[in-house]
Amino acid sequence: MIPVHRQLVPSLLHPGATFSEVKEHQPFGAESRFVKLVRIEDDVEVLGSQTRPKKMHWLGSDGRRYAIVAKPNGKDTN
Repeated sequence: MIPVHRQLVPSLLHPGATFSEVKEHQPFGAESRFVKLVRIEDDVEVLGSQTRPKKMHWLGSDGRRYAIVAKPNGKDTN
């Protein structure tokens, strides 16, 4: 799952909500609203900085491309 802003903001019930409304309420939306990872593109761009992070793109189930920057972990001297 790819976290996007609309999935991280809960929807609140109104103050007079009935028991059945509370029981059925999904504050972060139905599962069908979640954006899932469909594919990771093959192209990787190495960014020009000391740690040389890699930039890649993921394709979400909503059809959008998401840019992801991955930095090396630890003390890499290469």
